[in-house]
Amino acid sequence: EHPTVLSTLESLAETCVDARRFSHAMKYYTQLFDRSQSLEPVNYLKQAETLQKIASIYGKLEDLKMQTKKLEMALRFVRSEISENLIEEREILEEKIQGELRLLRLRAKDDK
Repeated sequence: EHPTVLSTLESLAETCVDARRFSHAMKYYTQLFDRSQSLEPVNYLKQAETLQKIASIYGKLEDLKMQTKKLEMALRFVRSEISENLIEEREILEEKIQGELRLLRLRAKDDK
């Protein structure tokens, strides 16, 4: 996939989030995720960030199960990144995603 296409999809998704058009944003982020899967090499951190954004949309839609699922998937992508040049970025993103998962689990406990 051409980088311009991926960048455009991300911009469209962000614009839709800003406009609170979450179903449209979900569509664009999902296309971005799917299309960037075919890149070689796969940018695991970028994939994780996209999944994290998809998870946040599920949160806005009050679908906590899917939000948790996407965050767990994002965490697996973060942990797949083995580049020595990206250790700090990986650790920061992993910590952020784990924090979001902890908050979701606490929220789920409170709802019970």
